Amino acid sequence: MKSHMEMNSNIERSEVRRDRGDVKRPSNELPHMKSMEGRRLERTRESERPSTELPHIKEKNIQKQNNKEINEVPKLGGSYRDVKKSSNGETHEVHHMPADSASYLERDDGPAISMEKTDHRQTASYGSSREAREYRAQQRELIEDGKFEKAMQMDIDDIHEKFGDKYNNAIDQMLDYKKQLKQEGRI
Repeated sequence: MKSHMEMNSNIERSEVRRDRGDVKRPSNELPHMKSMEGRRLERTRESERPSTELPHIKEKNIQKQNNKEINEVPKLGGSYRDVKKSSNGETHEVHHMPADSASYLERDDGPAISMEKTDHRQTASYGSSREAREYRAQQRELIEDGKFEKAMQMDIDDIHEKFGDKYNNAIDQMLDYKKQLKQEGRI
């Protein structure tokens, strides 16, 4: 009986590669790739390819989008529109400063901060109580007299009195937005 070595003596070792299942393949061909023998390669310039064929560009756009999402800081203060986009509506509400009903600015453009719902309900301008209506009327008078910033300061003082420095980051972001409104001549 012939030994295993004798049976394979006709086949040179360098030409045979064994992989799973004892399948014999030429050593220059990987099991997961088909041979390119007989195929003609076509060269094209990248500029001649449709943009859908440039995966590296698509990948860069995805990376930019991902980095933007990662680096994007939630808006805790600013315009009502921007704060609303970043706010978690289940736990937080957006608080206009000064009150929306007292201001001539469009609702979405009014300065605002994100607050916990329970805190928002404790603010002086919230709701329909007599005190809240009087508070908003006082803000409206200040705004009509050209004292928008004093009306805003009423809310800042109210929040500091009730919640300390809890909302300082949001207030700082809102004050940056106030500067923008002032530069644009809107307040």
